[in-house]
Amino acid sequence: MVGLLAPLLPAIVASILPVFLIGALVGPMGSEFGYRETTAGWLMASFFAVSALVSRRAGSIADSVGPVRTLQVGLSGSAVTGATMATIADSVPVLAVAMMVGGGCNALTQIAANVYLARYLPPARHGVAFSIKQSANPGGVLVAGLLLPTLVLTTGWRSAFGVASGAALAAALGLEAVRRWHP
Repeated sequence: MVGLLAPLLPAIVASILPVFLIGALVGPMGSEFGYRETTAGWLMASFFAVSALVSRRAGSIADSVGPVRTLQVGLSGSAVTGATMATIADSVPVLAVAMMVGGGCNALTQIAANVYLARYLPPARHGVAFSIKQSANPGGVLVAGLLLPTLVLTTGWRSAFGVASGAALAAALGLEAVRRWHP
């Protein structure tokens, strides 16, 4: 079971990290873009609203193309979201579009991880496996919180999104070995 869960946990953290960075970095980002906590809340809400809308279709996608490939597509989109934030985000509307794309990619990743566990683990292990998988979501909060004092205060908020982009890309590439065993 641990072998099946190991690649999923970093994938889930990488997929959800951009939205938690928006919350953690409201100070430096808000100063640059001229917004306050309310706008950060709207940006976060747009992420989760699109995630909820895409979730309805994400299960069908994971069933048809395979959960690992769907995880890789979702993570690739999360990498693009992070890269957009790190490099070209220059206004609140760009931030909003990036958050909406990230939300859709998060839905693909979350649902594909569920399909993966349901497909490749015996039913008697589902309770433990899904609870461990769900614990990765607060891991995104932990990472976002740690990036603020360790990286953002010295190199700026864009560097945190660069880390998020790199983490999502690394997680997607790391799943390539898994795909050989579990398409």
